Amino acid sequence: MPASSTIQSLTRGLEVLEHVARAQRGLTLAELSAAMGLKPTTLHNLARSLWVKGYLAKSARPVRYTLGPAIETLAAATRSPGRLQQSAAAVHRLSAELPWATITYCQELAGEVAVLLRMSPQQPGVLEHPADRRMAAYASATALVFQAWWPDGPRQTYAQRYPFEEYGAGLWAGRDALEAFLAEVRARGYAEPPLKRELFRLAVPVFSPGRELVGALGVALPVEAVDEPTRQQIIHTAVAAAAALSAPPDKEALPC
Repeated sequence: MPASSTIQSLTRGLEVLEHVARAQRGLTLAELSAAMGLKPTTLHNLARSLWVKGYLAKSARPVRYTLGPAIETLAAATRSPGRLQQSAAAVHRLSAELPWATITYCQELAGEVAVLLRMSPQQPGVLEHPADRRMAAYASATALVFQAWWPDGPRQTYAQRYPFEEYGAGLWAGRDALEAFLAEVRARGYAEPPLKRELFRLAVPVFSPGRELVGALGVALPVEAVDEPTRQQIIHTAVAAAAALSAPPDKEALPC
């Protein structure tokens, strides 16, 4: 295709993604500018557009750009046709059954626990694709689910990024208390952190047919709205939704 028939801004945007993908730690605007030979102001506009759409994520101090959750969404759709649609359908169903709660579906992305899908009571029926929304390492039920089932390598890398002494010591009585809780998560099959917060939080792992952790369904709502019957209903509903999402697609398609 002749160069004159291409759209320059689109081509540059794709080149930004290619450069960021090759950088293990991500890139700053200055590094992108040097790599692409473009002004920082031009790259800022491109990067911001990609960030708003979720194709880039960014960290603070200094601002570094890495690949965003939308990339994983596209890759997941390629690796496992229909899984993303199944995840979206599961979030819709769970939101319909628990209309007063915020429902999320998260996956690991570039070492982060990223929110790919979200529905909330503030926007009933609207499936959101958040840009650059990450779960807190030691306060989020979803992030704790990943730490409970991650192999040693990914978990150690995550712990280096979010040292317990800096991010978790104020939440947990100590590292032993966290490890004991993660053992309980694996035994029960879901995470319900015993943290004093304004929100009730629950997360349930989603597995591949080969029992590899591929994601997690999360539920959050004001703690004052959760009495014991409601708690039991939420746990039962969320565990059932995650189990259905973990089932092989052909198994779900079998006639009754």
